[in-house]
Amino acid sequence: MPSGFLISKLVAEEYEAHEGRDDESLYYTMKNIRDRLNDSLEVEHPVVDEMLTAGAYDPAATSFKTQLNTALDKLDIIFGTEDASEALEAWGDVFQEQGFFSDQAASRAQKHEADDIHANDDSPSGPSIWVKSDEEVSAVDKRGGGRNA
Repeated sequence: MPSGFLISKLVAEEYEAHEGRDDESLYYTMKNIRDRLNDSLEVEHPVVDEMLTAGAYDPAATSFKTQLNTALDKLDIIFGTEDASEALEAWGDVFQEQGFFSDQAASRAQKHEADDIHANDDSPSGPSIWVKSDEEVSAVDKRGGGRNA
């Protein structure tokens, strides 16, 4: 795998926003990075005059591109289904973490059943599995001591 810094540089180059659809944003950013690496495996450092990769045949960048191809193949289903459970299963396969995604599918199914009972047809539909919320979420847990407190 390439370094986190290299991946961050590629994300900064190729990020594609999709309003209200974090799942699509992640998919298309991954696709853009893969396409970028198909064009060239050479990635320049963003500040100093040096390369982050070992040239046109960098093994870490090549492996990363291969892994992106595999992940994108698994994720193709998210655009061909209206079933959020199928989309969640695909993301679970990519992240090799079924528990979280299975829980999300069960939660969505319960919410959908509750919506059906209340006949609320005004809610948005579609296979989106992640929808941005207005709630502010911190990436740092400030409950503990230490320097993040």
